[in-house]
Amino acid sequence: AHLPAFLSPAAAAAAAGSSDPAAAAAAGWQIHGMFAKAAVNGITELLPLIADPAGLPDGSRQLLELLHQAANQLMAGVPAGAPLSPQELEAWRDLGGRLHERICKCIIAHLDSHPLPFAEYVPYFLKLFVDAALLQLDAATLRAMRPKRRVLLVRFLAKALLCPYYRPEYVDSHSDHAQEFINMLEGKTPNSALLAQLQQQQQENAGRARGKVAAEALQQLLSKDQVPAVVEALVLKYVALTQDELEEWSSDPEGYIRSIEVESGPDADTPRPVGVGLLLCMLERGGDEVAQALINLTARLQAAGEANSEVVLMREACYRCIGEGYSHVASIVPFSTWYQTELSQLLRSRLPAFLGQEGAGNVDIIAAVLQVCSVTLD
Repeated sequence: AHLPAFLSPAAAAAAAGSSDPAAAAAAGWQIHGMFAKAAVNGITELLPLIADPAGLPDGSRQLLELLHQAANQLMAGVPAGAPLSPQELEAWRDLGGRLHERICKCIIAHLDSHPLPFAEYVPYFLKLFVDAALLQLDAATLRAMRPKRRVLLVRFLAKALLCPYYRPEYVDSHSDHAQEFINMLEGKTPNSALLAQLQQQQQENAGRARGKVAAEALQQLLSKDQVPAVVEALVLKYVALTQDELEEWSSDPEGYIRSIEVESGPDADTPRPVGVGLLLCMLERGGDEVAQALINLTARLQAAGEANSEVVLMREACYRCIGEGYSHVASIVPFSTWYQTELSQLLRSRLPAFLGQEGAGNVDIIAAVLQVCSVTLD
């Protein structure tokens, strides 16, 4: 009840019978938001304790539909119904962002604790997270969010790609007890033992059918038609350094280099490592389609030269991703060729044409970032 009331403050106030819905909404949506946070957090903590491979708890469908609707609206950043004042809207968005973090955690907990029963919902949440975290919002809007929220938005995608029950190796495997059934008919096997085997096979086949729904949705994400846009958005909005990170680099280069040389993966706590980790998951799962999309993006950025700071920072981000996942792209771009045509020139130059341009930001630092990445790759 608290979550819908927070999403639509005026409607909740009217339903409560207030003679002044606007005043009641202003006084009540904060309480509804805090109770909704606590309720969603409680569900997240309880899910691992009630894990049941046979199915989700009662009421899960209604809950997941509500979480899907809420996540969609919270990404838009606008409450339903009568508009709030500018000050209230800012406060609503701040509380909504923290509530959104709890919702993302709850959805991930469903995937972790009930992967096969949750599989039928994966296509809907996959589209939600891809659109919200990567495709629809611009880089500036995403970077204005709390880092924790940005991390959770892509962690679901990485977790889904890594889930063993959503992989072809599982959904395409098959066990056949036909010979055992024949033996039972001939009296060679005790009936009870074979019936148990047949029941187990039936359960396994049902699980594979569930997992296949999620596997097909993930395959569509990695398809030739969609993966180039996803890779480019991931590089631009998660892996490329932000202005704040460049300033941190400028003030303490050695400290910042140590901080970014952390292990990349879906459980990282900051956007850049988790972004690289997601791309590594995509490379491992999607193979040549993802690798070719990354190489094509890198070639396009190289051809653009040093047109502006965003181009150079995206080049550095691509190099970082290629370096982390080189085993997946080595067959497309041999390192010796890449070194001769690109990296060696960066190692000998500080991009002099880019230095000193007015309005380009910390161009010295941007050039240094690209050069340091080249040294690392070398």
